[in-house]
Amino acid sequence: MAKESPSNAGGLQRLLQAGLKSVQGYMPAHHRMYAQQFTREKPWTEKDYRPEELTKMRILIQQAEKEKYQPGRSPGIVDYDTSGGTSSQMQNIMHSLGEFRYKTDPKTGDTIITDTYDWGPEYTDQGYSGRASGTDVDTAMMGRFLRNQLDRSLRAGGKIGSQRLGGGKSFKQRMQPNLSMGQFFEEDIARRKDAFHDFLEMLGNWKGPRETSGTGIPVNIRLKKADPVF
Repeated sequence: MAKESPSNAGGLQRLLQAGLKSVQGYMPAHHRMYAQQFTREKPWTEKDYRPEELTKMRILIQQAEKEKYQPGRSPGIVDYDTSGGTSSQMQNIMHSLGEFRYKTDPKTGDTIITDTYDWGPEYTDQGYSGRASGTDVDTAMMGRFLRNQLDRSLRAGGKIGSQRLGGGKSFKQRMQPNLSMGQFFEEDIARRKDAFHDFLEMLGNWKGPRETSGTGIPVNIRLKKADPVF
């Protein structure tokens, strides 16, 4: 097969980038940021967010201001305990920025949001673990994680298969005594979703911006003082 010429390769890359940009127009903020993290070099600013997403940031900041003197809270920070962050639209913002800092520009009255988009050392070959026991992801860890997930899927499939084929024991005897087939499928689907989320996070830490290497992508968002809040 003939090698693709550099000009053709460049054209294909531009086409793929244009397609990705088009698709990202329909993505929520946290999906857009995740998709861009592997190649992005410039900071994220207010220009990368939709007007309704900027409005949600302002609402979260206003709520954080009301709660900043409550026990365990800190002024100038929106964190996961900030009230009002439970709706899907608010979760979209929280998942894109996580905990973020904000301050008021004394000259303009604008609100400045600062953050760094990166992934901390919080993983093991079982998935997300937290900082106490986790580390950064490497090739070996990712391989073990994928094997673990495959093993779990095969074990679950084997249990279902043996039930379909019959045998000396009932489903409840083979599985948890108080777990029905429907409940088993629900828990298996939930486990698969959790595993997929862990995979995406681990991929971000493995191939994306890492906290420990200082390769995080800066976030500098300016919310104009005159911006309305609905």
